[in-house]
Amino acid sequence: MHVSLILQLQGYILEKVIFILGFYGLLRIGEIDKINFSDLKILQNEIKVNIINSKTSANSFTFLITYEPAINILKEYLNMVPFDNRTGKFLKAIRNGKVIKSNYGK
Repeated sequence: MHVSLILQLQGYILEKVIFILGFYGLLRIGEIDKINFSDLKILQNEIKVNIINSKTSANSFTFLITYEPAINILKEYLNMVPFDNRTGKFLKAIRNGKVIKSNYGK
């Protein structure tokens, strides 16, 4: 299935965010789970993501997301997260269409 078709699916915002991070960063689920809000930098036409201490490298690395539909989905997710909840882990649980303070994942 082509990436653009996956991103066009209705709903499933958190699953799309996980897919985008994993696809564009070639990340393992454990690396996605460790991403914090401070590891993302939202720029005009791209999102910069820092990965610290990946499983295969003691060094950190950075990747860019430049595909506009993917950027829009990440921004949509960010808009769902209240400002006072934008600390710590990036992936937050969603209940009844709203992001809650509980972390998603491990």
